[in-house]
Amino acid sequence: MLYKKCYFKLHAKIVLLSIIPLACSAAIPLLLGQIIDSLSKGFSPEVFRTITICFIVIFVQKIFNFIWNYNFNTAKNIVAASETEILFDEFLSAKSNLAGTFNNEKLLNRIANEPYKLGSLYGISPVMLVNNIMMFVLASGVLLYLNWQLLLLTSLFIPLIYLIGCFVRKNIIKYSKESSLTSEKFLLHLGEALKGFSDIKIFSAEKKIKTSLTKVRRDMLTVEKSEEFYQRLYRDINGFLYTSLPLINLVAGFILMKYGKITLGSTISFYMYVGHFIEPVQNLADLRMAILNSNEKKKLVDEIKKEFAADLAGHDKAVDFNSLLLKDIKHSFESKDINIKTDIDISTSGFYGISAPSGLGKSTALKILSGLLYSETAGLYIGGKEVKSLDPDSLNGNIFYINDKSIIFQGTVKENAELTENANITKEVFDSIFDESDNLSLETELETEGANISLGQKQRVVLLRLFALKEEPKIIILDEALSGLDELRERRTIETLRKAFPHSIILFITHRKKSFALCDKVFEFKES
Repeated sequence: MLYKKCYFKLHAKIVLLSIIPLACSAAIPLLLGQIIDSLSKGFSPEVFRTITICFIVIFVQKIFNFIWNYNFNTAKNIVAASETEILFDEFLSAKSNLAGTFNNEKLLNRIANEPYKLGSLYGISPVMLVNNIMMFVLASGVLLYLNWQLLLLTSLFIPLIYLIGCFVRKNIIKYSKESSLTSEKFLLHLGEALKGFSDIKIFSAEKKIKTSLTKVRRDMLTVEKSEEFYQRLYRDINGFLYTSLPLINLVAGFILMKYGKITLGSTISFYMYVGHFIEPVQNLADLRMAILNSNEKKKLVDEIKKEFAADLAGHDKAVDFNSLLLKDIKHSFESKDINIKTDIDISTSGFYGISAPSGLGKSTALKILSGLLYSETAGLYIGGKEVKSLDPDSLNGNIFYINDKSIIFQGTVKENAELTENANITKEVFDSIFDESDNLSLETELETEGANISLGQKQRVVLLRLFALKEEPKIIILDEALSGLDELRERRTIETLRKAFPHSIILFITHRKKSFALCDKVFEFKES
């Protein structure tokens, strides 16, 4: 994981704020040891003064601990939010295959969660690393001052503590990763079962679906139990080390006291402070595993980005949208090979029909044409230039692809229509698309995915986005975008489209053969 310099000031402030609490944590056991040794000689004003100083140091430590924790959590959240925004923006601005990404719930889940986890690590790792090294160095110095023999005895346990910490944390991370994957799998299966409830009932598939869900759930519980076991083991080992090692030091200290090598106060101080020597080692072992885990997450994020985003930097931005040429289209997508034979050569604006059998891959081909998908092999040309050589940003805002699954957002009809900047939909345009029988207005509130309106109404709401544009689109692709309309409404909508966009190339894909009579020319997609 590479450190980002832009966070240096943020982290430096937290490290500086930690100096006083660390110094106080070292001073408290030393002062208590001094008090114990002084009390053995009797109570004196010096003892009272030392006790007062000890209370002041404890008070100061608590105040600065509060300040440090506040700034630490603030920095963590700032960096995590910043990293999440950066990484998520990379997905949103990915130059290809966004349609594939946003139709994949599993990938969406990872895109939403992994960047924040990485960002959180960016926020805490540098501070944790520096603070724990500072704590370890300070503790080594204090313990060396108290007694070098006890420090040597304690140091023998350090490699063991570090190795045990790494081993157990490695397994926790392993099973945590498996737990996330099995949870994803279970939620996807459950989502499918809920969405397909009617089909399950019709075909009496309840038993089969229940068996499948039970198996996935059982796998998930097995992994969760393994993760819980290692977490409990980690807590038990930590508890044992924190309890046993100070006791070993205490016993060894009493033995050394017999030979006059250490005082009672120094033994108690060592006993109290030895945790500050052990804790950084455990923390650094945890941090090492967290960084290794973050590298795995970074690989996962990079794989998703690599799979769903083509690097088209420096590609042609100058595009002439007045001509289209589609020849033999070949493309592989999600383990499916697409081979389409066609001969589309368009050099003037108009309303053009495309006839194609189901399952041929016409939607994929048209998404490639619009820049939503990227292909190295598809024979698609705009203005005499192959689509793969064009910068997708130059296609956005000029080519508009609409299909029968285009999304309706929660909000009013007007808000759904005016998605793009400076968009404006008028009542006159609305009335040319909808009639009184639709019982809709621009202010009608739509539920998520347009649950409260019909398919035909949804499709026409999506079409309003075209009419709301400030400039006329160069190319419009209607992929089954009018499939929910009856013949009369379809004819009326096509006439409105032709009138509104006389200078656009409109590609109209439908399975309703009668509708091709409304087109200037009809092309055909065939299997190659």
